[in-house]
Amino acid sequence: MQRLKKTNTTTTIFRQWSNRKYAVFNSIKKLICIGVLSVSYTIIMAQTNAGKKEDSIHISRVYQLDEVLIEPGQAMILPAQSQLIAIVTSDELKSLPAATLQDILNYSLIDIRERSPYGQADISIRGGTFDQVIVLLNGINFTDPQTGHYNLNLSVDAEVINRIEILKPSGAGLHSAGAFTGIINIITTEAKNDSILQINTAAGDYGLYKAGGRLGISRKNFSGIVSGSKSGHNGFRHNTAVENSQAFFSSSYSTGNSLIQMQLGYLKKQLGANSFYSARYPDQYDDNNSAIFSLQGTTGHTLKIRPAIYLRRHHDHYILIRNNPGAYQNYHRSDVAGGSLMAVYSYERYSAAGGVEQKHEGIISNNLGYQTETPIPVKGTDSLYHRSYNRNTTTFHLNQELKYRYIHLDLCMNMVNFSQENKYRYYPVFDITFPLNTVFNLSVGWRKAYRQPTFTDLFYIGRINTGNPSLTQEQSTTSELSIFGKIKNAGYHSSVYHRKGENIIDWYWNNNINKWMATNIANIRSHGVEAQIKYFAQQKSSTVALNQISIQYAYLMQKIDVNYQSLYVLDYLTHKITTAFEARIIKHAGASAAIIYADRNGTYLKYNQTTKTQDEQSYPKIITVNTRIFYVCNHITLYLEAQNLTDINYFDIGNLPQPGRWVSGGIIYKRGKNP
Repeated sequence: MQRLKKTNTTTTIFRQWSNRKYAVFNSIKKLICIGVLSVSYTIIMAQTNAGKKEDSIHISRVYQLDEVLIEPGQAMILPAQSQLIAIVTSDELKSLPAATLQDILNYSLIDIRERSPYGQADISIRGGTFDQVIVLLNGINFTDPQTGHYNLNLSVDAEVINRIEILKPSGAGLHSAGAFTGIINIITTEAKNDSILQINTAAGDYGLYKAGGRLGISRKNFSGIVSGSKSGHNGFRHNTAVENSQAFFSSSYSTGNSLIQMQLGYLKKQLGANSFYSARYPDQYDDNNSAIFSLQGTTGHTLKIRPAIYLRRHHDHYILIRNNPGAYQNYHRSDVAGGSLMAVYSYERYSAAGGVEQKHEGIISNNLGYQTETPIPVKGTDSLYHRSYNRNTTTFHLNQELKYRYIHLDLCMNMVNFSQENKYRYYPVFDITFPLNTVFNLSVGWRKAYRQPTFTDLFYIGRINTGNPSLTQEQSTTSELSIFGKIKNAGYHSSVYHRKGENIIDWYWNNNINKWMATNIANIRSHGVEAQIKYFAQQKSSTVALNQISIQYAYLMQKIDVNYQSLYVLDYLTHKITTAFEARIIKHAGASAAIIYADRNGTYLKYNQTTKTQDEQSYPKIITVNTRIFYVCNHITLYLEAQNLTDINYFDIGNLPQPGRWVSGGIIYKRGKNP
C-alpha cells in the first residue's frame, strides 16, 4: 500500500491511512498538520519504533497533507474531509485527572452535565441537547433511542479507551445526517504485535472502590482484548450510591486484503437517583443493563467493500420511590439492530464512497409506546410490558471528493427514509478546504442534519412529565468557517459557526397542569466561536519540565422565537474555558491539573423541600480544579488525584448538587508495549 508520494517540493502527499482499524484518523508515525480538513488542529503521534518505550510526543518532521482517504476498519466509513472538532489522545488520557469517561469528555469543549459521579451524565456539543449527539464505540452507532440520558451507558472502562474523536456531522458517512450537533467516537485499545496484561485498583472518599483489568493477545493474524471492572461508592449525600459492573471483548482477524472485526460488551449500572428527574422525589432509583454486539468485515484494496451488522439491547428499571416500588415504576426494554454495506473507491485525486444502512429501533414498556394486544411478562417480576413502538430508518449515502493543489472539494448527499412518514428527506453536505501551508489553513462548510424524537419525547407519562406522540423530526442547517495550523510545537484551531434549528423539541413548564410537556416548540439560531491551542514538548524530559499544555475556549449565543420555561434546550454554556497541563516533577514522577470555567445560560426551578414550592433561579458561574500526581516505576504506576480540589459548591443541573473535594488513589500494574 502506498503511504507517501514524494513531490518536487518539500510537501509529502498522504494517499491513505489504513493502520489502526477503529480510528477515524489513524495514528501515524509523524507529527502532522492536517491541511485538508476543516478540523480542530490536533497533534497526532505514535511510536516511531514498536520496540522502543513510548514517549508522549516525538516530533521528527512536519507534513502538510495534500490527499487523505480515511479508511477506518469499522463500519463507520468516513470519506476524506471528515470534520474533526478535537481528539483526546492516549497520552492525554493517561495524564488527565479523570476516572470515568464523563470526566475525560469534560476536559474538551463538550458540555458534560453530571447527575452523579461514576453514574450518569448528559452530553452536549455546541449548545445542543443530549439527544442531539451520536455516540459511537469503535465506529459503531450505539446511540440510545429511548433517551440521550443513557448514551454513555457503554461497556468500556476509562482504562480501555485509547482515544476519543469528537466530530462534526459533515461527511461522517452513514451517520452524518442524523448527527444534529456532532459525533463522539470512542476507540478502545487493541493488542497489536504484543500481548497486554493490566490490573488496576483504586479507593477513595465516600467508600469509593474500583477493581479491573484487561488482557490482550496478539498472534499472527489474530488479536483480541478482554476487559472488565467493578466499581462503586456509598454516595456523597442521601441516595446517591452507585454500583457498576462491565465487561468488554474485541477481536480482529486479517488475511490478505480482508479483515474481520467483532466486539461485544455488557454493562450493569445501579444508581441511587436522588432528584434525578424531579426534585420533588429524593428517593428515585435507576437500574440499567445493556448488551452490545457488532461484526464487520473489510475486503479489497483500491475498491474496499465493508459490510457490518450491529445489535444493542438496553433494560431500564426506574422506581420513583425506592422503598415503595408499587407507587410508581417503569420497565423499558429497547432494541437497536442494523446492517450496512459501504464501498470506498479512490484513484489519484478523486475518491468516492457510497453505501446503505437499514436500522430498526424498538421498545417494549409499561409506559412508552402504544397499547399492545398481548402483554409480555417482565422477566423476574410480576409486571408486564403492555406497550410497544417500532420504527425503521433507511439511509443512502453518496460522497464525491475532488482535490486539486490548494483546493479540496467534498460533496455529500444523504437520503433518509423514515418509516413513520414513508418518504425520503435529503441532507446535503458541502465542504471546501484550502490547505495553504503549515501555519495557516482555511475551511468552509455547509450541511443539513436531523434528529428523530426519542421514545421518551414521544410517549413518557409521569407525575410531572407528559410526552407527545405527534412530535416531528428536528431539522438543522449549519454553516462554518475554520482556520487552523501549526507553529513549532503548538497546534491551533479556531472556528465560527451558525446553526439554524427548526422544530426543536423541548420540555416546557405548563402552569395550567403543573407538568413538563414535550413539543416542537421553537426555531433557534445558534452563533458560536471555538478556539483552542495545544502545546506538546518535543520529547519528555527526565527533569522538571512542562510536557504538554492546552487551552480551549467556546462561546455560544442563541436566539429563539418564543419565550418559555425550558427544561433542557436553553440551558447551554455561554462560555467554557478549559486549561490542562502535565509536567515532570522528578525522573519518575509527574503531576497534571485541569481548570474548567463554565458560565451557563438559562434558569431552573429551585425546589424547596420544606415548603414544597419552586423558585426560578439563574445558573451560577463555576470554576472547578482537578489534580493528579503520579509515580511510575517499571511496570507499576501509583497515583493520587483530587476532584474539585477547591471544595466549591456547584451543580451542572438544577437541584442536583455535586460533591465537594473527592480524593482517591490507585495502583496500576501493566505489562506490554501497547497503549
